Amino acid sequence: MPDLNNLPDTHFFLTFKNTIMREQQTNSLLIQSGFRKTN
Repeated sequence: MPDLNNLPDTHFFLTFKNTIMREQQTNSLLIQSGFRKTN
């Protein structure tokens, strides 16, 4: 996985970074809610 902090701040990469951060937040919420088992 590329280092998101080192990606160029183009529109594409900003959108990509926002998508990744949203997915990580969703995963965290699911784990906190007990829908996903942590390893």
